Amino acid sequence: MIVAALAAAATPMYGIATLFCWLSAALHLYRFHSGGRNLASASLLAAFTFKAIAFSLAIPDVYALVDRLLQTPNVSRLLLCVCSGPAWTGAILVALSYWDPAPRIPRVWVGALATGTVATQALLWSRCTQDELDMAFPVTTAHFPMATAFLTVFDVALAFGTYQVARRCRTVADLPVQPWLRTGMRVTVAGACLYLIFCVLRLVSIILAHTRIDSTALQALTAPITTVAVSVMAVGLTLPAAHVTATALGTWIRHHRRYRVMYPLWADLRSADEVIVLMPRAAGFGSLSFRVYRRAVEIHDGILRFAPRALQRADASEVTDVRSTAATIFAELHARSETPAGRLTDTPPRAAASAGPHPDTDLEWLAAVAREYRKLRQSSNM
Repeated sequence: MIVAALAAAATPMYGIATLFCWLSAALHLYRFHSGGRNLASASLLAAFTFKAIAFSLAIPDVYALVDRLLQTPNVSRLLLCVCSGPAWTGAILVALSYWDPAPRIPRVWVGALATGTVATQALLWSRCTQDELDMAFPVTTAHFPMATAFLTVFDVALAFGTYQVARRCRTVADLPVQPWLRTGMRVTVAGACLYLIFCVLRLVSIILAHTRIDSTALQALTAPITTVAVSVMAVGLTLPAAHVTATALGTWIRHHRRYRVMYPLWADLRSADEVIVLMPRAAGFGSLSFRVYRRAVEIHDGILRFAPRALQRADASEVTDVRSTAATIFAELHARSETPAGRLTDTPPRAAASAGPHPDTDLEWLAAVAREYRKLRQSSNM
């Protein structure tokens, strides 16, 4: 009963693994497009694309659809084994060579071994008889010579490649690399070890297919094992790109919040005197980071022009009280707006102790001042 349940759950499990691989491929594509155009990003993008294609072909409906489109019986099995075996592990090994300065197997040899394995699989598949092709290469009936050789080459190549991936990940994890990269390599090692169990089960099943021993129970375990193993490897190999992407996303969110919260203070300063504006109002080009820093500089110049006392600090390393600073700026601006000479002429800003917003500390400080200024502005309008 358990075996039947596992066999019935194989297709949904393959669907989960397919989703993991496509998501990983999409993340690496985004990382490659957003500036991380290096060997690791390109190779991992190719690796997860190959594996996603393989798991997609493992779904029976997709398998049958590709056979009908190509008008060749069980050509999907050849594509599945090529993408899932040498293409998958070869691309990962090439990606890992980006972090490993002295790989045990050079990239040229990795490419040669992968190409040779693909050629061997294609040759064995082409030599299969019609009866072997009609069997769809199930391991439990792998008693035909060419079908047995085809499946054995696939499993041995996958086991060898996965073992090399685990070894190289351990090597990279022992190098002085970033903690998130070390964690990703260790997670990948765990997934690769689990994937080796899948390879052993497959090889044992091929051997048992030539005996009278039923290997259906072993085959029922392959779907959950390969799903978990590839999902874990996907998490580990995607962690470096995910860390960089998450950091960039966090920076974008912080800049977006700062940009919005700075608007009321920036608008009031600009209305008081547009000399502080570095570019015309219609000039909206530049990245969000550029626009945030530009707005911060304009706010700083405006405060320096209208409320220089707010920027005078007893100690440059001491953070001025945000609320009192915002109150000072608010009072100065509204005091000028209520007098006939409220709008200043085109004169240079007064000298002050502060020379401009520093990228890290003063940007957050100006955003906090602008946030308190918005509160004072809202309360005065009630």
